[in-house]
Amino acid sequence: GITYKEGEGLLIDNNIIQNNGVNSWGGGIHLANMSWSKITNNTIRNNSAGSGGGLYLAPFRGEVVNNVISNNSSMTFWGGGIYAEIHKGKIENNIVKDNKGKLGGGGLAINDSWVTETNYPQIVISGNLIKNNFAESGGGIYLKESKLSLYGNTIEDNTAVVGGGIAYL
Repeated sequence: GITYKEGEGLLIDNNIIQNNGVNSWGGGIHLANMSWSKITNNTIRNNSAGSGGGLYLAPFRGEVVNNVISNNSSMTFWGGGIYAEIHKGKIENNIVKDNKGKLGGGGLAINDSWVTETNYPQIVISGNLIKNNFAESGGGIYLKESKLSLYGNTIEDNTAVVGGGIAYL
């Protein structure tokens, strides 16, 4: 997949990112310690990692918009589709389906996310279809120690031992 750390903003647009694997973070995409980045209009599928099978974004400032994120897996920890620690930004209008997270967040695992600049709009997760994902906690979405707005999403047919649709811990 793609790994990019500690740099200026990055645009990842209109790609097919598939069939990648790593034992650590981010089977499809791994971004860390970056300025504003955009991940748009991609198909991210059939990737695997210890955490963040499709995407591992930590810490992340940016946008994840209009992607299809499917059939990814987190083999050890969180985030089959996406694992993110968001410090400002949005996850909007994506299709997140058929992903598997080991411990939490089959579709999305959002951890330690808060706005770090007081004058910036809050973190938004909206307009996504989150469907048919599986994890031990939060089949669709696993939220931990985060302050954000979650609205206008369709969260359906997800499975978990705790919190089939959403688990907030």
